[in-house]
Amino acid sequence: AECGYDATPLRRLPGLAGRDLNDPDVRVADSSAADAWHLAEQITGDDAIGLHMAQSIPAGALDILEYAFRSSPTIGSGLDQLARYVRAVSDRAGAELDIVGDALAFTWAKPAQPHRVEFASALIVRMAREATGTSLAPREVHFAHRPPESQLEHRAFFRSPVRFGESSNHLLFSRTDLALPLRSADPALSRIVRRRMDKMLKQIPRQDSIGTQVRRVLLDNLAGGELTAAAIAQG
Repeated sequence: AECGYDATPLRRLPGLAGRDLNDPDVRVADSSAADAWHLAEQITGDDAIGLHMAQSIPAGALDILEYAFRSSPTIGSGLDQLARYVRAVSDRAGAELDIVGDALAFTWAKPAQPHRVEFASALIVRMAREATGTSLAPREVHFAHRPPESQLEHRAFFRSPVRFGESSNHLLFSRTDLALPLRSADPALSRIVRRRMDKMLKQIPRQDSIGTQVRRVLLDNLAGGELTAAAIAQG
């Protein structure tokens, strides 16, 4: 609508019609969200709509999940919060963190529409840049879908190698970037946000695997040097 298009057809979609879409607590079925993204592309004719949405939406639009990231002390801990809590706001969303040498891969755990995964990945990078006040660029960006006709906008935004047709959708961050402090860090707000998100997650309980727990300990201590097996077990 802000770009001059008529957004009425989206609001009339089954699952969206009659809903208060300004209420951050309203949950929308994944099928309805998928239909909305598809229709938005048709209305605008924009084959990079996910990328453009990530650059244009106002700060705070993702509500509590966004502040889980922004209130964290570092990029690494912020990504951990996103991976841990994204399930609370989307029934199908899922993310995993993996240590890859001296870097960290933030991987979307489930297949996703191209526009939606481009939106989510670009928004993470945008928030990281805003929160650190830097021009941070991932080491690499991987997308599982086919490349668009032109990749110039993707490369210009991410400022890093962007590869399409890969086995997964992920962002690869260097260890140095993970340790960058966030200017928006707020320990008190972070505690409040985590309590709220933990309550939301109780509705969809899932026990983290041992592997996930180990990765979390490694992530929390990336900036602190070597970790022994005993230290990891204790963590």
